[in-house]
Amino acid sequence: MSADIYIQCFLDGEPAGLPWQALILLFPVQTAESTPDFWQVRYDAQNSCGLSVSTLPANDTLIESLCIRRPCGDERLWRSLYTLLRMGNVVLYFPNGSPPVVADEAVTAHLPPGMLDSLGRPRCVRSGAEIEQAAEDTP
Repeated sequence: MSADIYIQCFLDGEPAGLPWQALILLFPVQTAESTPDFWQVRYDAQNSCGLSVSTLPANDTLIESLCIRRPCGDERLWRSLYTLLRMGNVVLYFPNGSPPVVADEAVTAHLPPGMLDSLGRPRCVRSGAEIEQAAEDTP
């Protein structure tokens, strides 16, 4: 898969964050090849990808957003993304205008109105496999 995936966290329509320490544990980050704002993730010789990391300007211990660069097909990545979606008011979306993805409908109340206007109502997923399917179903 070559399309990037974007993930953001919100609270009452405003950017919010999740603890850096909790998120880095979700992925096999190659620390020797990574920086604070770019994590190289490797599952095996055939499955790797990069994660661009953005922290909240007011608190660099909280991650506001991630961009998964060229996500690999390893199911562990997709399970981790689902776990991340379940950690808070987190939305995942694709750059091509497909509906965003959430793990809980209640997250929708925290998204900025402009996001809903431009991307549409989020699709609720129940597993990493459903996220991967949504990524493959993108127009």
